[in-house]
Amino acid sequence: QHTPGTPPQQGRVPMIFGGIWGGVEIDMLHFYVVDFEAAISGSDYAIPTEVAVAKYSMRCGFDCSLYHEFIHPGRLDGEMAARAQFITMCQPPTGIPYKNFSLANYDYYAIWQEINEQLPPDTLIIAKAPKVEYQCLAWLAAQVDEPNPYTRIFDFKDLVIVMSELCGERATSDQADEILKSCKSFLYPDTRCHYHYDLLDDPDGHLFHCARRDVMAYCYALNHIVNKHFSKLVTEPLVEQDVLHS
Repeated sequence: QHTPGTPPQQGRVPMIFGGIWGGVEIDMLHFYVVDFEAAISGSDYAIPTEVAVAKYSMRCGFDCSLYHEFIHPGRLDGEMAARAQFITMCQPPTGIPYKNFSLANYDYYAIWQEINEQLPPDTLIIAKAPKVEYQCLAWLAAQVDEPNPYTRIFDFKDLVIVMSELCGERATSDQADEILKSCKSFLYPDTRCHYHYDLLDDPDGHLFHCARRDVMAYCYALNHIVNKHFSKLVTEPLVEQDVLHS
């Protein structure tokens, strides 16, 4: 049996936290949260159209400015163009045009450099869809002819299961899914990027996928999840964000 708040040598804990714990309390650890919206994706690829990256600790909040950028997906023709058009307006849509989008950045080198500055290669990266995020990072790396150093991207579900292990029990996959449902309550409209908040003139604009909003929602949800389900991991309750966006 282990002391709550310290990593036991079993399950997924060393896999996720190995090498970064260093005696720091879990609420002071830096989590790097990444979200891409894809213009198009397949079984073995994804082409990004929007990215957001945040450095976050549950006790101190966001460490620096959240990085957000729209990415030009390159020339898409034929069937790929048709699929990209569907993704733009499917339910829930991204609302991001796959072509002729004035906010899309063509400078892949600048985007890759900014992501490299935001994300140390051997850090704890959390995402809602690790496979898509990895494929988008791989696509960007290929555009600048550099290797992709980001091979350790973990699902939020893995993080929830790890936190349950740290409390002396192991949540099942279904239990972790149920806990993660609370993330949706933190999808605040005012955390959307400028385009999704101001320029997308639609009464249902809050339904559109926005990478910035998704990243912030998962960061906020971490505090709520720990307070509600894993309070053994912290010495005092964490500040929650609902009051700031009510």
